[in-house]
Amino acid sequence: MSNENLYKDELSKKIVELINCYSKMNAMLEAIPYDADTAYATLMESSPEFQTEHKKLGSLRTDINQILISIKGFPLTIPDDKVRTFLEKISGILEKGFSEKDFYKFIEMEFLTQSENITQRAKQIKGLYLQGYLHNRTYSLYNEAINCYLYGFYNASCVLCRTISELIAKRYIQHRGDGDLLCGTEKDKKQYTIPGLLSKLSVPKEILQLYRSIHTKADKVIHEIDEKTSQEEVLKTIKELQEFIKNFPKCI
Repeated sequence: MSNENLYKDELSKKIVELINCYSKMNAMLEAIPYDADTAYATLMESSPEFQTEHKKLGSLRTDINQILISIKGFPLTIPDDKVRTFLEKISGILEKGFSEKDFYKFIEMEFLTQSENITQRAKQIKGLYLQGYLHNRTYSLYNEAINCYLYGFYNASCVLCRTISELIAKRYIQHRGDGDLLCGTEKDKKQYTIPGLLSKLSVPKEILQLYRSIHTKADKVIHEIDEKTSQEEVLKTIKELQEFIKNFPKCI
């Protein structure tokens, strides 16, 4: 048996284990008469069995990603909110008693869709890479934000965009000698938020609008439990960051 076939057999076993793990956790969650988040928190605190299944879930996803990288070159990039749907589809296939060959064929089609989605996003990001000098830290984080988008980690990409815009703004404020006016620094001086200080330093309104737009989306991701991020939204956020970087006042 070839190495790839060995990987395929192992992948099929791991996915079945993952389905069983999700099923057990869902049954325990549904038995708690609270909303999903409260039930989850309650079980994580009080149920050793749920804690064990949760730990196993993380381990299985890591194992699946390692196998996928070995045979496909990319990890499982299905967003968390769609993993359940993916596993329900596979569960349905298993219940119908499909052969092992048909089962793996179905999985192959799902992963082919992932691969095609990555290819599509790869075409979209060609115009997103920045030319010219960027501070090393900014350059690295910006590329990470693009890679998160490429592999389907949309929330992470938006939060990184927020971090980058804040890093650039703070560096500029400090370069202008006003770092001590930022909130949380000098207690005996009048303090400003970053947008407030940028406005005080006469940074153009268009740049402030981009800053606020990037932060509004990221803040929703961080603070609103039900916030979903679409491919179009994260692409818009990256483009806003690109515009922000290009037009922001330069400092050495």
